[in-house]
Amino acid sequence: MARQLLKPLFITLPVIFLVACGHLPSPAQLADRYQLQASWVAGAEFDLLSLARAGWTEGPRLHVYLEGDGRPWLRDRAAPDPTGRHLLALELLQRDPAPALYLARPCYHQDSMPANCTPTLWTSGRYSETVINSMADALAKQLDANPSIREIVLIGYSGGGNLAVLLAPRLAGSVPVSVVTIAANLDTVAWSAHHRVLPLQDSLNPAEQQASGLQEMHFQGAEDTVVPPATSAAYFQRHPQARSVTVEAFDHRCCWAQQWPQLLQQALQGAS
Repeated sequence: MARQLLKPLFITLPVIFLVACGHLPSPAQLADRYQLQASWVAGAEFDLLSLARAGWTEGPRLHVYLEGDGRPWLRDRAAPDPTGRHLLALELLQRDPAPALYLARPCYHQDSMPANCTPTLWTSGRYSETVINSMADALAKQLDANPSIREIVLIGYSGGGNLAVLLAPRLAGSVPVSVVTIAANLDTVAWSAHHRVLPLQDSLNPAEQQASGLQEMHFQGAEDTVVPPATSAAYFQRHPQARSVTVEAFDHRCCWAQQWPQLLQQALQGAS
């Protein structure tokens, strides 16, 4: 039964689940390609990859980029490694001149998979308490170690946008936090129902979380068939403080990176 429910996902969402050929770049190779500094940050029981621009601690505002879901599935089974091959959040960071870092999720970008990395963490539990707590812990440690940072902007692409929404309230007690998302599936129940796939039963659903009152800007692509804007309608009904902009002619991948400087400036207008 599960396989029958999952089959439409691989037809409808080829961008997310297509298996590309070729070797995944190592953290050192990514750092070299994007001219960033690679390090590993402890987040609860996991070590998370951080890729930071030189001078990222000089603040006072830090932009934190969060990647999409990568490739959770290989056909009808969980992928042994969920790391994506197309890292759009890194492309966005590259076009952002501000102090910035890229924080990966638990179990992504690993040379060998740690024993505590079970497939649930990148399939049904990709937005779980375990994942959110790990990333919040890693970011809190970085903020504690760098008191010059007095404000952060969480910027998430696709599933990384969900993480940004879920992380923000947990960090807001330390510094002012705002959220920017790009093509995020902000109501996972509606998104799963739309694509007729099994729900993310081990994950938190942003649409069901209490409104935080934090500043939020959410960009959606009018032509996005991976995350159609209509699937996030309930989120905006329950979070009236959130701003939303639907960009004509954009889909799930085009043309966010090319237009990111202008979109980011629009998102940050009125930021504290």
